[in-house]
Amino acid sequence: MRQLQLAAWLALVAVSGPACSSAYTPRRSAALKLLMENGQPTLLKNGSYTPMGMFGGGLVEAVAEHPQALEYAEAYRDGTVWGFGTAIAGAVVMGLSPLALAADGNANNRGPSDQAVNTTLAVAGVGLIAYCVGLAMVVDAQPHMFDAINRYNDAVEEGWRPPAAPTPIAE
Repeated sequence: MRQLQLAAWLALVAVSGPACSSAYTPRRSAALKLLMENGQPTLLKNGSYTPMGMFGGGLVEAVAEHPQALEYAEAYRDGTVWGFGTAIAGAVVMGLSPLALAADGNANNRGPSDQAVNTTLAVAGVGLIAYCVGLAMVVDAQPHMFDAINRYNDAVEEGWRPPAAPTPIAE
């Protein structure tokens, strides 16, 4: 049995390793490409790779010179940050809500009162609602990432070019 578990584990590791990165690298272009590198979303623009952070870091910088694409990227970042924070806060509230029952039950040595039960359920409900709202915010923010990339690429295809980097002044 132990050998079967080891074989299954090794098979899982062997199969899942290559699944976390892209095999094809697009040609060098001013357009923005989204790839997977080592299990992390990565942006490719003009031959340079920029890892995209959990909250959209890298995307905002990659499209910063195009105002409409930047709006979408910021909407993605802000929605993801606020949604993640709201979901975590809701989970913490849900997780801590039973403490009211424990405190009330220990205080009168005969179990929690009906008021403590109702309060705990209400607090847990508020936590659940906050958790669900946070997840909805994260899910709602996701399309803005693609909107930012697509808007940027549409502008590049239309002939728009990012401003050139300033030339250093020779002394």
